[in-house]
Amino acid sequence: MNWQERNAPLVEGLNAYIDRFSAEKPTALSLFKSSDSHQGIFPFAPDSDKGLGMLLHFSALFQEIGEERLSEGLGQLYQEIGDQIFRLNKIPFDILQSTVNAVPAWRQWPLLLKVPGILRSVCDFFFTHGGLRERLSQCNDGEEEVAFLAREIFLMGKTSLHRFKARYFLWLCGLASLSGSLRVPTIMPPLTGGHVRFMSWVGPYKGVSNPPLPQRLEQYHNFLERTVEGGATRAFIPLEAFLNRSGLNSWKCRTLMGNCSSCPLERFCPGKIL
Repeated sequence: MNWQERNAPLVEGLNAYIDRFSAEKPTALSLFKSSDSHQGIFPFAPDSDKGLGMLLHFSALFQEIGEERLSEGLGQLYQEIGDQIFRLNKIPFDILQSTVNAVPAWRQWPLLLKVPGILRSVCDFFFTHGGLRERLSQCNDGEEEVAFLAREIFLMGKTSLHRFKARYFLWLCGLASLSGSLRVPTIMPPLTGGHVRFMSWVGPYKGVSNPPLPQRLEQYHNFLERTVEGGATRAFIPLEAFLNRSGLNSWKCRTLMGNCSSCPLERFCPGKIL
């Protein structure tokens, strides 16, 4: 018997847990105005060239800051400078630094001094490599595209083992194409601390050693592909929330579930006693 067969109740609980997150979307996508909502800030579709450009900005900046604060600040920056956000490599560095420093949501962000360099590098990428829709449509190797993005954009993860930011961008692109009009190359989705907690405290590596870091992304991915209905990509948001601190006395998953007693993973989860 394989792990899934030996742990059928846990597999059932995991899939039921993931189902509870089916309506959850990344905060970055809430910034776009949709046909049935005018609450967003960006007046273009997330799978347009401009929309993908904003998702690349978001992903490149996603470091040492929460998703909500980063999204809020990117919205504030767009409201201040509009479509200049796609031409920031043409703005003098000192002016861009002053503009970034004035974004309310980004105050006290440890990465703030590097933000102008990241934004300019993303804009250099636009000018050098053209529209993102066409680029993605012509890409046949998602893992090579991850490596390419990490090499080409400042602080995108060139020396990182798993290249979280580049993977996160391509994962966001897949969600942005709700109509299926955007072709996005297949990748192994990024890993978060929640993935490691689930795999180590509840999943197949409970009580045994985790795979070495170089092999962890692939082995986690293969496990989730075999175990999760809909595959590893669908598991990203639920596992990112798993025992992820939300305030001082709760977990992100508990907040979204309402309480631990309603969670399909309660009987397997150490978080209920913490």
